[in-house]
Amino acid sequence: MDPFADKILIVGAFVMLAGPQFASPPDISGQSVQVTGVQSWMVVVILGRELLVTSIRAVLEAEGSDFSASLTGKLKMIVQSLAVPAALIIPASIPVDQGSTGRLLVDASAWVTTLITVISGVPYVLRGLAAFSSKNNP
Repeated sequence: MDPFADKILIVGAFVMLAGPQFASPPDISGQSVQVTGVQSWMVVVILGRELLVTSIRAVLEAEGSDFSASLTGKLKMIVQSLAVPAALIIPASIPVDQGSTGRLLVDASAWVTTLITVISGVPYVLRGLAAFSSKNNP
């Protein structure tokens, strides 16, 4: 249940951070900015990775294979766990206007987290493909 709780907390947090409650008031041109730096597409990517790896793990472990967490998966969880409070603390502490240091920090945090999330899924997919291939070619 621990991995399930981790996913609910992290994905739920990212869904909220990409929500309209974290959008800045529209400027003169009518544009608003996501104060947290987390965009909706980032949430889709993070959720997609989590569902893909969880599905591969479920199938393989149901067949008796070991598909435990890897170092990259643990690193991903650490980065995500740091990104959520950063997305809340940075805008609360310093301005996140276009071109500001705060904007750079929240955007970099969101992008790095999304990138690490994707990269961390690659070893799982490769392990899964190898396991499925070996089962189909005994």
